Amino acid sequence: MKKTYGKRKRIWCLFAMLLAVALLAVACGTAETEPNLSGDERDRFSVQWESADGVGVFWSGYSNGYAPGEEFALDVTISNNSAMIQQGRYCFLLMDPDVNAVIATLAQHDYRVDSGMSVSRTIHLTLPTALDDGMYGLFMPVRKADGDTADMIAIQVGEGAFESIPAGEDAMDAAIAACPPRADEADRLAEMSVMVLAEQLGMSPGEIEMIQVEMTDFPDASLGVPEPGMDYAQVITPGYIITLEAAGRTYRYHGANDRVVAVPDEAAASASDIVITGVQVADGSMTVRGQSSLPNGACLGSELWADGEMQTWWPGEECIEVQAGNWIFTLPLGEGSQDVLDERTQYMLRVFLQGGADIVSVFAFDLAAPPMPDLEE
Repeated sequence: MKKTYGKRKRIWCLFAMLLAVALLAVACGTAETEPNLSGDERDRFSVQWESADGVGVFWSGYSNGYAPGEEFALDVTISNNSAMIQQGRYCFLLMDPDVNAVIATLAQHDYRVDSGMSVSRTIHLTLPTALDDGMYGLFMPVRKADGDTADMIAIQVGEGAFESIPAGEDAMDAAIAACPPRADEADRLAEMSVMVLAEQLGMSPGEIEMIQVEMTDFPDASLGVPEPGMDYAQVITPGYIITLEAAGRTYRYHGANDRVVAVPDEAAASASDIVITGVQVADGSMTVRGQSSLPNGACLGSELWADGEMQTWWPGEECIEVQAGNWIFTLPLGEGSQDVLDERTQYMLRVFLQGGADIVSVFAFDLAAPPMPDLEE
């Protein structure tokens, strides 16, 4: 019996050793695809360029230390150094350099930047889970009015030596083709509006005429048409104002993110009653100027939002009077307020009619943009 027991003991010891080796091999294999590098161990990249039409692009992130299925972030700034509004779309794509083929679309974002302004944001992306260790091309194609372009950065997934990847013309063309132009969204939302109105009126879509599709920024996720009792994310929402005509009558819809909402007649009539024409921060003060079709003496209120949060120090209840179709508001930026005006922050200014109809104008800006020209009297 003792001899038999000793034999079984040796067998169990051998089994335990094999199991430990197997677990160690699995752990080592996991470490190869999940480098989990700290910020000090990762290499940072940045890309900056400006096109002939005045559109400037800056984006930055890390070029190594990635794992399959990992979420990561890129910092992106689109600037406009031209005299006209610039708008378009940019995407982030992952490409296999061996076959010059896009294997994943990581993000698509529309942009609209007023003259002399810039818009910055942090883009959160997620790598596909079924990725082998190796080098990949991270592309940023940009759709613009005067022509499309694309940049590529080589990124390393898992362990291994970092290698450069040539960005050939075929790869650039494939990246641009995989990033649909912004007009696709406008057309899709306009068609949705036509279908909704046709169903509402009991007409065929062919009987409805498309009058105008205008790009805009809505003050929040309600698209400018809030429903009573509903809460909406207080973030600037890029979208479109769609004007239709049917049986001699005009209808207006607001659309964004595959959603369209009908605008009541009274809201449509007052949509342009307040316009913010400029914001200037200089010499320790902030000046906001605009126009309005409201009568003389109409009292406007205001709100300042920073990265989606309303600033409580902003004197929003102070009356801004409309005089002869114009209005202006200047606020000294003393201690306690100047600390929150940060070049890395995206601001949104909302100006509205106090105690009246829901008439709101929205203006997005950041302090990293080129200096605005002086506001003339």
